[in-house]
Amino acid sequence: MGDELDKALEEHTVVVVSKTWCGFCSRVKSVLGGYPINDMVVLECDSKPGIQSRATELTGQRTVPNVFIAGKSYGGCDKVVALHNSGQLQTILSEAGALE
Repeated sequence: MGDELDKALEEHTVVVVSKTWCGFCSRVKSVLGGYPINDMVVLECDSKPGIQSRATELTGQRTVPNVFIAGKSYGGCDKVVALHNSGQLQTILSEAGALE
């Protein structure tokens, strides 16, 4: 199942590792949904623990959400919301070629 994350990171500019019931995940998806992102995939790992395990191997972060932009982890909800609030998220997404 970790292969699914590796493949997503190779094929998509923005990858979110999430759980459907997680409020922090919902918040991150809402924030990202406010941008015209042209290439984003959300991997819901509720029944696929291998995805979250692989994300932990790559980043050291055990919690979800885990947001990757251009293959780099930008952390979870608090970090992504802080980047959004500071205006830096727009720049990061733009520089990654993720915006329409």
